[in-house]
Amino acid sequence: MDLGTGNPFKEYEWSSKSIQNSCMSLNRFLNCHTTVNPVDWMKFDDMCDRMFKFIQFDETLIDLTYDLLDYPKDNGFDDNKTKKYFTNIDRFFNDPTYTDLNGTYVHLVKTGEIYSFSSAPNIVNGYLEDRDDRPRGIHAGNNSTCGIFAAL
Repeated sequence: MDLGTGNPFKEYEWSSKSIQNSCMSLNRFLNCHTTVNPVDWMKFDDMCDRMFKFIQFDETLIDLTYDLLDYPKDNGFDDNKTKKYFTNIDRFFNDPTYTDLNGTYVHLVKTGEIYSFSSAPNIVNGYLEDRDDRPRGIHAGNNSTCGIFAAL
C-alpha cells in the first residue's frame, strides 16, 4: 500500500514477446546520449594511476596452457550444452565456410523485472504513458557462441 495515497500497489512487467517492446529497448541502446563526465573521468584515471603503482604483476601466475576440452567440465555443463559446445568448436576450427559471425548475439527484452504503481496508469491507445521505466534490452549469445567464444 502506498502510504502517500493509500492506494494498493499494482505490478506489471514489460512483455518480452512484444515486437514494440523489443524495438523500444533496442532504441534505448542506439539512442543513448550518456557520456562520461570529463571531471569524473580524470578523477577515475588518477585513482587508477595511484592504485596500479602498488600492484606487482607476475606473469608466471598466468596459466596459458588452458585446455578448451576442460571448459564444459569445469563449468558444470549438462550433456546437451556440452555437445553444442564441442560442435561449435569443431565448426570454428574445421569448417572453412564458418567465417560470418553476424547474428552471434540476439537482442531481447529482459523478462521478470517487476515494476509497480499505486495510482491508475495513464493508458493512451494501448500505450502506458507517464512512466519512467521502460523495456530493458539484453544481448544473449545464440547457439554459435556456445563454443570458442564461451571459453575465451
